Amino acid sequence: MIGIFHGGISAKNGPGKVALNLTEGLKRLGVDYVENEEGDMTGCLASWSPRFKDLPKETLVGPNLLVLPTEDPSIFSYFDHFITPCDWVKNYFNLFNLPENVNLHVWAVGIDTELFSPHRGVKSKCLVYHKRGNENTLQEILKTLHLMKIEPIVLNYGNYEESDLIQACDSSLFAILNTSTESQGIAYQEILSKGVPCYVIDKSVWDDRPGYRFDATSTPYFDDRCGIKHDSMSRFGEFLDRLSSFKPREYITENLTLEKCASEYIRLLEISHNEHQEQ
Repeated sequence: MIGIFHGGISAKNGPGKVALNLTEGLKRLGVDYVENEEGDMTGCLASWSPRFKDLPKETLVGPNLLVLPTEDPSIFSYFDHFITPCDWVKNYFNLFNLPENVNLHVWAVGIDTELFSPHRGVKSKCLVYHKRGNENTLQEILKTLHLMKIEPIVLNYGNYEESDLIQACDSSLFAILNTSTESQGIAYQEILSKGVPCYVIDKSVWDDRPGYRFDATSTPYFDDRCGIKHDSMSRFGEFLDRLSSFKPREYITENLTLEKCASEYIRLLEISHNEHQEQ
């Protein structure tokens, strides 16, 4: 029995979506779990999870507990095993000289490839996904599409429903992502799962907190099948020329299904649990 502690399940925000997709993945695997109750193996997903510091030391903590290790250094005296959502986040956590007992694991939650499946109808538009990206770049994107007579569907982070994203993908030949850095980026992975190639305006530096600056990316889970990422629109023509060659859904089904990611989460829980059983 797995205990999953979280601050709420929701399709409208990142931590809520992590809890939603993990529990759905566990259901599909036929794994028994309880929510906000201790199980034989326990994981804590979100920073506002109730009484998380009262959980057993073998609890697997994260991925939404801390943005920076300095926000609550005491947490590293409570637990030994922590999830970071991607490699670049793990890399910058390691710069903080964490205690020797701390083990960092990379884990991404899965994507619902059934809900986000390709649409076979007519497509002629472009989904523009705007999440804290540069506003001048957004205007350049819209101007470029206007000159090419391609109709944009602009979705602004925090101002759309899940159904809006699905409908936009169903109408779009491709997407342009104008975002800041992402620790996972569930929304863009849902776009990829819909079979929509992405041109990414990639931000390669995380500098969200004054005094901090780390190597990062807007798409931590991405390869050549998904599209092209660059720091400007200068490779957009190349992207369009190669549009028919991209296979973004293939990347998601190989790496980020609900079942595969839930299985990996169980494996990490077992590592943490078994280590403390042996002590």
